[in-house]
Amino acid sequence: MRDPDLSEYTDGTSVKLTAVADAGFAFAGWAGDASGTDAVANVTMDANKTVTASFAPTYTLAAFVTGDGSITVTPVKDTYLPGETVQLIATPAPGSAFVNWSGASSATTAMISLTMDASQSVTAHFKRARKLITTVVGQGTITRSPDKAEYLDGEVVELTATAAEGWQFAGWEGAATGSENRTSLSVFADAEAKAVFKPVVAARLTENGFSGKLTAEKGKVYVIEVSSNFKDWMPVATVTNLTGALEFHDPSATTAGLRFYRARAVE
Repeated sequence: MRDPDLSEYTDGTSVKLTAVADAGFAFAGWAGDASGTDAVANVTMDANKTVTASFAPTYTLAAFVTGDGSITVTPVKDTYLPGETVQLIATPAPGSAFVNWSGASSATTAMISLTMDASQSVTAHFKRARKLITTVVGQGTITRSPDKAEYLDGEVVELTATAAEGWQFAGWEGAATGSENRTSLSVFADAEAKAVFKPVVAARLTENGFSGKLTAEKGKVYVIEVSSNFKDWMPVATVTNLTGALEFHDPSATTAGLRFYRARAVE
């Protein structure tokens, strides 16, 4: 558009030019006897003039979120010119973690840049962040893989229990189950897994009865119990582990049938 809109102009006349883009396009700039990227330009008619207005197609960017989080877009515009760069940052809400992008990007970094060479759509995916606490009953250690402060909802963690010298792994409690020292679990909530270790008993049977040597936690009090069926347990002795290794004796073992012994720490 030009104002005034005449076929010829007298010398010194100022003509106002306004570039108006059609739908799906944006004004890109002037060429010839006008310059700049402002949609309005003024030309002084001191000679015959030629002016060209350039228009470029525009592109849109749609950004979506799954889970609990948000996206920051820079710059924020309704439409973008070809080749324009847009920066996006995914920010998880408290208790959530960023997972990855999908759509125009498959990156796993929270910050990405997109070049607008077409209309694009991108989605930031978030999942709840879960905590897994591992504790030990007795003496031993737990290793986990992967070893992280937080896990994504549904992430699988492998746990391995390793007994200390003089102790043996007895089983898992809490979020982990089973009697094998290596197990795995899927973390869908904050959870605690316990590895239970029991002291190893070195034993001998003589004509004077049954004697056992217990390697256990120093300073603890233990009740030595006996059973013939692993169900009904009777106390044999109560001993205090003063040195880290203690002995107990069951004189009735010479006249009894098959017997099983266990050491139970007194809390």
